Amino acid sequence: MTMTRRFHGGLPEGWRDHGVFAPETDALANATAEHAAATAKVEELSAKKKELDARLCALVDKVKSGQATSGETLSLPDVAADTKRLAYELSDARSVLTMAEQTKEGAELASARERFENAIAQAQECRAAFEEIYKHACIVLGAYCALADTATATANKIARSNVGGIMMPEYRRKLDELSTPPNPLPSLLDAGYAGTTSFGYNFSMPVVPVQPKGAVK
Repeated sequence: MTMTRRFHGGLPEGWRDHGVFAPETDALANATAEHAAATAKVEELSAKKKELDARLCALVDKVKSGQATSGETLSLPDVAADTKRLAYELSDARSVLTMAEQTKEGAELASARERFENAIAQAQECRAAFEEIYKHACIVLGAYCALADTATATANKIARSNVGGIMMPEYRRKLDELSTPPNPLPSLLDAGYAGTTSFGYNFSMPVVPVQPKGAVK
């Protein structure tokens, strides 16, 4: 019995990835970078304006109190102009930041929609792969059981030809080993896997040994 196994999805080695586990798209990466740059610019200008505002207020107070030097008095219009200019720059930077936020939100939404569609496509392939492997497992288990039946019948036939009709201990041991149901789950757990605790936590599919109808006695 032969069967070609096709793996779908993105977890084990060799499985196809539809983008569910892929890095963010270029559009989102660019939007995120632009948003970060715009945020940094607003923070930088805000800090400069706060410092310049404090300098202007202090200078105005000194001029009003008559404690300002002639140089400080002459610098007042320039400091005021710088403060006004910086206010315009900060306003423009905040506008850019607002647009960057909107662009980033749009890119995040588009990325989320794409990841949803990718997850659905990958889930459908994983489901199809599971059904294929499950059917194969049932067929293989059925062949296992049929061979165990053959081995048991043959061992009994040989035993009847022995003195006292006693089955050979070696045959009995091998048949006892076959009678233990195969269970690969412990080896998976030992390998670092664990049962899912979210979607599918209650999934449990019994592997039923099956044989072609004509072969079932």
